[in-house]
Amino acid sequence: MKTRFFFILSRTILKYSLFKSILILGVLFFVYSCTNINQEKEGELKILYNSDEYICLFNEGNSTIEFEIIPNNKDFSSLYDIVLYIKSKATEFPEKSLEIHALEFVYNYTFIDEDIVNSTAINSPQLTISSTGGGLCGTRSAVLTNILIAMGYKARSWCLEGHVVTEVYSNDKWKILDPDYGVYFINDVKQIASYQELCDNPEWFKDAARYNMIDSSMATLLNAFMMNYADIFSSTEDNRIYNTNFVYKSENKDIYAIPKGAELIIPWKNSERGSFYICAKLIIPINYLGEVKIPLVLDKIEGKGKIRLNKKNYKLDGCLTNFIDFNSNFAHITIIENCGLEFYFFINPKLFLGDEVNEFILKGHNLKELRIKKVRRSEEENLRLSHYRNDMNKYVYDLLEEYSKNHKVSLFDSREETIEYLCDTCCSFYYSNVNISAMLDSIDIQDIAKQGYMLNQLECFLQNKCDCKKD
Repeated sequence: MKTRFFFILSRTILKYSLFKSILILGVLFFVYSCTNINQEKEGELKILYNSDEYICLFNEGNSTIEFEIIPNNKDFSSLYDIVLYIKSKATEFPEKSLEIHALEFVYNYTFIDEDIVNSTAINSPQLTISSTGGGLCGTRSAVLTNILIAMGYKARSWCLEGHVVTEVYSNDKWKILDPDYGVYFINDVKQIASYQELCDNPEWFKDAARYNMIDSSMATLLNAFMMNYADIFSSTEDNRIYNTNFVYKSENKDIYAIPKGAELIIPWKNSERGSFYICAKLIIPINYLGEVKIPLVLDKIEGKGKIRLNKKNYKLDGCLTNFIDFNSNFAHITIIENCGLEFYFFINPKLFLGDEVNEFILKGHNLKELRIKKVRRSEEENLRLSHYRNDMNKYVYDLLEEYSKNHKVSLFDSREETIEYLCDTCCSFYYSNVNISAMLDSIDIQDIAKQGYMLNQLECFLQNKCDCKKD
């Protein structure tokens, strides 16, 4: 009787243990399966490419694929991410103050070019940094000012007779920071000078020891501009606070949505606007109707069809570009009729083309359904990048410095031999495409003069004293 009891008990315990083991295995299998599904849907894909290549992402799936793009491990799609990145740099390099790290960030991740957005939305740091990348001094200063405000500082931008700089209140004093030239100035007690101090002491601009520069290769260019600094600060009657406000709201601001059969090419080509802006191209398959979601500033649309943008319909038959609706809302584009459309969006070359070998990471759903192809650019497709301008400026001023040393004259005097040298050397350099023809092909001298990159003398002789003719 006891034996049978223990036999039944042991069998019951064995069945319970077996059932429990099966149950545990089932739960583990379910969790493992769910994990695999999440990994597949929320996957990552890293793509390496050279600076002379572009990437084609073609959606071979049966539905729209949505993903983020993080170029060169830098996610600046929100103001929070930008602030976090700058603070991490300040932690890594504590010898510099947080506001100087912010200055370096804007100088390094934006470039000088004409403004192409007709809206204060471009004052938004995340929009400029993650999309357009470029702008005039007002845009770059506004971006820096808004970053500093997001960090908790008091900050403002000053418009100084054609140039705009940022002033930040830190450690109980105001400090001027210039993100356009990447420079700040030192007062008599070795502190960063304020707007008022620079207005009251224009002679400081003649003392190169007071200049602190992010990029030493720009020193000669800044030396050329220092006489202008003295004028624009000391002529206070036309100085004013610059408007840095912005309203920028975008749904899915960091999500790219590629419809079935569509292809995204990135980085594509230079825009026809400005000198150094770069675009991505989205090719929409014929007959696709619905939303286009790309978290970038729209440059132009080519093709034939009908779209709805900002509650307004547009009929396309050719190319549509450069009107204000492109610049006030970047997420709500609906295709109503489609006989073949291509959308071009600005991407920041400072993010996507920072090195000879670059990468971006895709994060999203169903990435296995993307067909990825790398294409090497032809010589005609080579990109114009913003560092060409700095290289060219440095080359010109190296010529000027060499002349001043050899002839023992001031670099910025107005003597006839200096003007003659400028014509003989610099003008032939500009107009003959000698040595660095690819660089010169990418830059328009009139644009340089217009933007104020060259010293007044160089502008003067090019416009008034030089008989050379552009080919």
